[in-house]
Amino acid sequence: MVADSGCQTSIISLRWALAMGINKTDIIPVKLIICGSIKGLGVEGGIFVRACTSDAVGANRSNKLMIYVSAKMEKVFLCREALIILGAIYANFSEIPALWLKDLA
Repeated sequence: MVADSGCQTSIISLRWALAMGINKTDIIPVKLIICGSIKGLGVEGGIFVRACTSDAVGANRSNKLMIYVSAKMEKVFLCREALIILGAIYANFSEIPALWLKDLA
């Protein structure tokens, strides 16, 4: 999986979904076009999954999310919202804290 804090939606390749035991009949039809670095990502539909992780001290976190299925993608991308809920990044991840510079002279 690729943790991508710039993604607005999570997406999985059709190949990965099938390898996980998802049947094509499990894919929910959606009317959605997702564009990324390639023009259209070819959304086939969506599936509900539970993403789970644990932190360094063993505390478990999980999140049920809709992940879109694409025949054109080769990897799985977790979106910013899922990363925040799973504790991989903080909600203010992209903010840069104030820096204090000292004159070294």
